This record gives sequence, structure tokens and C-alpha cells, in this order.
Amino acid sequence: MTRYCLYRAILVFLLLVPLAFGIAQEDSSGEPESNLADMPKFTAMELEQLIHQEVNLRRERSHVKPLEYDTVLARIARGHSQDMAKKGYFGHVDSNGRNPTQRARAHGYPVMKNSGNLFSNGIAENIYRTSLHRWVVHYYGTTYRWKTIDQIAESVVNGWMESYGHRRNVLSRNADRQGIGIAVTGDFRVYVTQNLR
Repeated sequence: MTRYCLYRAILVFLLLVPLAFGIAQEDSSGEPESNLADMPKFTAMELEQLIHQEVNLRRERSHVKPLEYDTVLARIARGHSQDMAKKGYFGHVDSNGRNPTQRARAHGYPVMKNSGNLFSNGIAENIYRTSLHRWVVHYYGTTYRWKTIDQIAESVVNGWMESYGHRRNVLSRNADRQGIGIAVTGDFRVYVTQNLR
């Protein structure tokens, strides 16, 4: 009788543990569950604009003038994000050995700037790498915990604000324009480049 009760308790435990911990189960068709259809749908330009707005919100909170959106800087930034995503690296120097200012010059973008008493020569750059999901659950398939487009934009700017050098770029009083460029890989990584002048 005791042995029977023990076996029964073990069987109940094995049946209930997956339910208690929310472990994904196979559906009735026998196919593994996946929620790829729930992946957030947005264009690169939509996310770029949200990041631009989030940057200006942080500047406003710090009593710094907002940045104008510069489509040429955005194109340069997008090219760098695409290069990082395609070549699998993460850094300010691209696969051709060029830094942000050299990339801007290669596009014919004016890098010299006279801001009253301050004369500058160069392009400031922030980069960030994140993903479209928070985490992934593997059990009879793959289930993603997708982020919304707003969560992605906020996490990017939060990441910059938590780093001294990146925060200094975001809140620079010398900068008056920016371009944001993103690239998304097939495995859901998001590369973000911000160029400021």
C-alpha cells in the first residue's frame, strides 16, 4: 500500500510540474509550439524615429535643446549598423578600418563645425546591441518573450544613459543634429548606431 501511494505521488508530480512552471507543451497536432507570429512588426525607420524621440526626451529632462533629425547622418549610421550585423562585430571602427568621422567624410558629409566659441572637427557616435526578445524558453520548440518597439527604443537609450561617455554624447550641448540607424539580424539581434554633430 505504501509503495502504491509513493508511485502515485511520483506520477502526479511528473504530470503537474510542467503545468506549475508554465513549461510549453506540444499541441494536439504534435508540432512544436512557437510564437514567431507574435514577433513585433515594425520598420527600421519607425524604430529609428522612436529612438530619436527618446533621445530628445532625455535632453529635454536635462534642459538641453532637442536634436534635429539628419537624414544623411541616419543613412551613415544605418550603413554602420548593417555592416556590424552582416560582419558580426560590434565597435566604432568598421570592417574597412574607418571611424565615424572617416565614414562621414566618405559620404561627403561636412564634419567641421563652428558653434560660436567652440570649433569641432568630427562626428560623435553611440552604438548599442540588443535583441527583439527578453529571453527564450526552449521546451518542445522555442517560445520568445518579445519586446515591444517602445521597450526596444527605451532600452537602447537607457543603455546609453547608464554609460558616462555615451551619456555625454546624448546630452552634448555642442550637438544640434543626429541620425539613428538600425539593422536587425535573422536571429533577432538589433544593432543601433547614433551619429551626432
